[in-house]
Amino acid sequence: MTRRRFYLAIAPALPFICGAAAVIMITCDVIAISLNPGYDPLRESISDLVLLPNGWMEEWGMAAAGIANAFLAGLMLSSDAGRRHRGLLVSGGLFAVSTACFGVIIIFNTDPGTAVTTVAGGIHVAAVILLAVLFPVTGLVLARSVRGFHDAVAVGNLARIMAVIGAVVAWQVLPIHQDTFIGLSERFLSGVGLAWMVFAGSHLPGLLEGLDRASRGAADQISASYKR
Repeated sequence: MTRRRFYLAIAPALPFICGAAAVIMITCDVIAISLNPGYDPLRESISDLVLLPNGWMEEWGMAAAGIANAFLAGLMLSSDAGRRHRGLLVSGGLFAVSTACFGVIIIFNTDPGTAVTTVAGGIHVAAVILLAVLFPVTGLVLARSVRGFHDAVAVGNLARIMAVIGAVVAWQVLPIHQDTFIGLSERFLSGVGLAWMVFAGSHLPGLLEGLDRASRGAADQISASYKR
């Protein structure tokens, strides 16, 4: 009962939570860049900006995205459909891991150029790479779980776009490249990720309810057939 109450409490608020997180993250990034005129948002990593004056604003944006991910995970793990479909449980778990990655990135902030020389830096880079991988994997698992519904195609397409960009980011974030457009790649991935987050926040509650109704209908048919 507590699980169901939690689900009913966050489902109506999820579109606002995800939309607000996207606005906060973009606004914090724009303001932090404007306050550091020597920073190149195309060629320098977001992690570099965190270490500059007012870089805490970037951390606020990441925290907002992490909180939204936590609510997405809570929605999926507390839904009735999530209890019946393994793919939804996996998706919810991946959202939870993404939330943890945001926390790790914020706590272990470091200059990516010297990342491999320190334990904290290695943890930071590993979390960034894992997050770049988790975005598309979560979307693909979710798309497979809700296949047959009209939004499943959109979920899958967004996931494929994130997979391509995520691969670029995961490669460039390794401290073996010089003069790359890591900032552009990271912000492009973040933009697609935010679009995915807003899309999920506005569509997931309806998708989960539809999937749950379909599951209950199939269960009722099986039960009726046994009674005959």
